[in-house]
Amino acid sequence: MTTKPASLIPHGLSAIVIKNTCSGFVSTDGIINSVKAEIRQKYGFKALGDGAYSIVYAHPDHKNKVIKLTLSRTDGYHQYIEWIELAKNFLPKSYQRHLPKIFETKKLRRGGRITVLERLSPNKDWCGNNPNYSSIRDIVKEAGHQYRLCFDLNMFNSMARRSKSNGQREDIQVITDPWCESF
Repeated sequence: MTTKPASLIPHGLSAIVIKNTCSGFVSTDGIINSVKAEIRQKYGFKALGDGAYSIVYAHPDHKNKVIKLTLSRTDGYHQYIEWIELAKNFLPKSYQRHLPKIFETKKLRRGGRITVLERLSPNKDWCGNNPNYSSIRDIVKEAGHQYRLCFDLNMFNSMARRSKSNGQREDIQVITDPWCESF
């Protein structure tokens, strides 16, 4: 008999996201600040950053993972995560390396989402000069258009995976959050 692996999502976090999920931007109406305060008080998590729709925290138990809370049901991140799961079936590995590694994701009622993914670093070369990166960027852009989402790839929605190749440090550009709702 196999046992179900333990969830990487801390207990009780779903309730906070569900309670604070809304439509549209969450950065402009104080939701992000109130969620950060509640999570800091209840869990003591360290916020690494936030944006128009989400907050990213260092995972308390896994230094190589982060927890992303998406507080808007209209954010294109939902479709991006679902697209990544599908893309694993058809994209070559050379392209998949430019997508984030997702360990667990949970879409919640009312439309929020909690995603546990790999911890990445700021990207010094967000435009990328790797031909595979350019190709996957174009594929992601076209897929977003099919979902009727705006392409929003910029230095804030791209990060780097630090790795070593032949003893040399290599930064692999990773597209973290390229789509936003259409306006």
